Amino acid sequence: MASMATFLKFLCLLGVARAIRQEGQMEAEALSELEAEAEAEVEVEGAPGRLYAELRRAKNLASQAEKLAATHEETTKAAAAAADDQEDKANMEAQKQAEASKMAETEVEKKLSATKKHEDAVKTHDEANKAWQKALAEMKKAQEASLKATKAYTDRKAEIEKIRANLAKEEQKLMDKAEAAKNLLDKKTLVQQTLQDKALAVGAAKTQTVAALENQRAVVQSAQEKLNAQIVKAQDASTKAQELRAAATAADSKYHEAVSSHQAKKACRGLIESVINSVTTFYDNVDILYDDLTARYDQAEEQGDTNYKPWEQIKSHKELKPVLSKYNSVVLAYKTLGAQCPDIYKKVVGTIAEVKTNSQEQIRAVCDPADQLKEMADSSQVVKHCGAGLWSSVGLEEQP
Repeated sequence: MASMATFLKFLCLLGVARAIRQEGQMEAEALSELEAEAEAEVEVEGAPGRLYAELRRAKNLASQAEKLAATHEETTKAAAAAADDQEDKANMEAQKQAEASKMAETEVEKKLSATKKHEDAVKTHDEANKAWQKALAEMKKAQEASLKATKAYTDRKAEIEKIRANLAKEEQKLMDKAEAAKNLLDKKTLVQQTLQDKALAVGAAKTQTVAALENQRAVVQSAQEKLNAQIVKAQDASTKAQELRAAATAADSKYHEAVSSHQAKKACRGLIESVINSVTTFYDNVDILYDDLTARYDQAEEQGDTNYKPWEQIKSHKELKPVLSKYNSVVLAYKTLGAQCPDIYKKVVGTIAEVKTNSQEQIRAVCDPADQLKEMADSSQVVKHCGAGLWSSVGLEEQP
């Protein structure tokens, strides 16, 4: 712009010099004409006339030179004034264009900064999404392992149930044999008692009765020993059945634990998917709000609308409440994940601050793109119009 002003000034000075040169040529031509007239008079009137002509010529030349000098002075003065005026106009135009260039350069820098923040937010969003996809893949692997363990346990449980059924049958057989032996012993005891009664009644057959009684006692003793052996076998079988029953109970417990673990991991997978969906929906709403308000601001700048206040536009925008509502949904999804799946929550907890920071930067980028509120003496205006004040403007409270 400074070089343009210098160039205009040069053109003005060049015009003045040209005018002066033309006036000089006119003056020289006028003097030449006067000299020619004087010489003509000298030739006509003779020697006395030559002196008079010389004097008159000198007078005329002086008078004409004075007029030409006066005219030259006025022309030079007017040309100088015009040159000064053109220089002032050129300087004012150069200053105006310099200020416009500076404002345009500042606006471009601000837009580039806002665009850079938006690109950084998108990049952070992509990195967080990759971390969630990795956690989801790990959850799927854990689920497959749990399903394999559940199948193995189910197969083992079926085998145990089959063994348990067979043991129950054997135990019942042994118990039936023991009951039969007991009935046999009762019968033999009854016979022994009968023999004793007969021995007392018949004294003559006492010796034979005693011998028979001893023999019967031996038979009873043998039956008792067999009964005891059968009872031991029945007890052993019962003990083995109890052990198998305890093993089956333990297997049942492990099965239920595996089922519970499977259900918990399945629930965690659902929760991490809920977090991903909440964050994705939230960023989509933020992008809609950001793009629309950026377009409005650019249009206002192009039209030179000095009354445009972006912080008032965002409060009345129909997408503000959905954006803030979706942010609360993201926070609640993270809290639910942390309460029910702390191990997975530890892997993604760092993304919470990134989501909050990036969304705040995008909202402030369209709420105060030219940093008008930020440059005010009252720093609370930024929080009032572009921070916590946005929540109260739509009747919502921010989830901590």
